[in-house]
Amino acid sequence: MRNPGIEGALTELDSPLVKLTQLLQTFSDRLGASLPLLKDLPEVEGLVAEDIANQNIETFRATLSELEAGIQEFTAARDVLIGELQVHLAWFATQAESLSTNEAQKDCAARFALFIPQLKTLQKHINEVHKLGTRAVELAEKKLEARKQDIWDGKEVKKQRDALDKVRDQAIFAIKSTLYVKAQVTWLQSRFPEAVFVDVSGLCKVVTRDEITQQDSSLTPGRYVGVTVLDAEDEEDVEERMREIHLELASLNEEAVELAAAIAANFEELL
Repeated sequence: MRNPGIEGALTELDSPLVKLTQLLQTFSDRLGASLPLLKDLPEVEGLVAEDIANQNIETFRATLSELEAGIQEFTAARDVLIGELQVHLAWFATQAESLSTNEAQKDCAARFALFIPQLKTLQKHINEVHKLGTRAVELAEKKLEARKQDIWDGKEVKKQRDALDKVRDQAIFAIKSTLYVKAQVTWLQSRFPEAVFVDVSGLCKVVTRDEITQQDSSLTPGRYVGVTVLDAEDEEDVEERMREIHLELASLNEEAVELAAAIAANFEELL
């Protein structure tokens, strides 16, 4: 995967988000009362179909409004973060020589830790606008039969949707990579705060040959380092990952239900 850097990855989301939203908004603005599914129906059936169509239009437009609001929130949070990161990087560039000391390195890590909540919030914003954009397209195509209407530019919609998928993956990768590096720095500095090797329960220990002999010359690490419980920071990482998995699973379940409904509808048409 190409790595445009975190600022570039976050900025590259703008183009497909703006273009896809414009396509969806144009479709919404030009939606008329005569959707394809209302044509050539008996009067009673036409009234029922019209109610269903109006509900689908309302759902589509509500999703589109959520998407536009989500993009505004993401853009505002993104711009604040980039501005503050630029200030931090300018400061960092002046610290090249002083960062050779352990205390200076810990201070630098502490300064960057202030960005972690913002990065996690941005990650949620990105996933949310991606989900809303995908849902709006699916509502238009599946519920409003957009592909049957001249106002729907299906080729361009697919192009921007694919582009959004790509830049979304790049942005999430950039954020997760940054969070991973910071987590490793925190892990190292918390276990070796003086930047020198020490025995750490559950991790490492210096032993003598006599101690190894007493353990039947076994080199199994657990016999010497023991075990330790997760600290609060590790538990927080686990909980965060569990929340991410839960959201991913919920999204996959929604897609599975929609896919099953589409397959069932296709079978009905064949019978």
